[in-house]
Amino acid sequence: MKQITLIGLVIGVIISSVCIRAEGAPNEEGERLIEEGVEFFEDSEFQGALSKFKKALTIFKENDYQEGTATALRNIGRAHRNLANYPEALKHLEQALEIDRRIANKKGEANDLTNLGVVYDSLANYPKALDCYEKALKIHREIGNRKGEAADLTNLGVLHFNLANYPKALECYQEALKIHKEIGNRKGQANVLTNIGLIHFNLADYPEALEKYEQALEIYREIGNRKGEADVLTNTGSVYWGLADYPEAFEHYEQALKICREIGDRKGEANVLTNVGVVYDDLASYPRASSVMSRH
Repeated sequence: MKQITLIGLVIGVIISSVCIRAEGAPNEEGERLIEEGVEFFEDSEFQGALSKFKKALTIFKENDYQEGTATALRNIGRAHRNLANYPEALKHLEQALEIDRRIANKKGEANDLTNLGVVYDSLANYPKALDCYEKALKIHREIGNRKGEAADLTNLGVLHFNLANYPKALECYQEALKIHKEIGNRKGQANVLTNIGLIHFNLADYPEALEKYEQALEIYREIGNRKGEADVLTNTGSVYWGLADYPEAFEHYEQALKICREIGDRKGEANVLTNVGVVYDDLASYPRASSVMSRH
């Protein structure tokens, strides 16, 4: 079989803060805007989220509400990161970090560092990302924020995965998985299981990869996370490609493609179509592969 790299999906974790406590009508309006922005963000409507976060920032600044200002800046940074506007993301996250350190908001500081790490990871600046994640992890452990601790461990796992340090990545993922199970975070469990599955896929340990993906798929379906479901189906299709079981590969890709189109996940759709094209190419069906690849 030819050595062709399929697109795998590694799930990192970005942390936001929503539950700020603001007193007074203007600040309560700002808090409402943050919550609405997060809803947009979770629906991948990042421009809409950015608009809400910016309005909240204006309100908080006018009322000199420092914690709210930092929260708005943090979320603006997150939105810019997902729009691949990394300089703006870094600028706003650094501003949030400065404020949180000044007002001794340790939880906010840790969240800022986590998000900064994600941006640096996206820029392949792994030393900076590692520094941010390790600082965030230290704070999350000091303040007893187990969900934040698991997020940092997951992100450290992603970083080591990107560096092809699979033993270290697996160690981080296993620690994160243990915490997610202890705190009952089902989505977190599924995300980490997906990442562990991808390590086993890259090591050509296909039975173990399938087992992890099946566990993740079951959870995603239980909690109604359709994007997670599509991601795992895509990865499972890639495992069957590795096993040269092309009918099963196509079956899983088709399921993933259907979900991506239903939820409007264009990036996920493009990933699936790319993988389908690679499989056809592996089968030496070049005209068909070209047709599939040109559709994204």
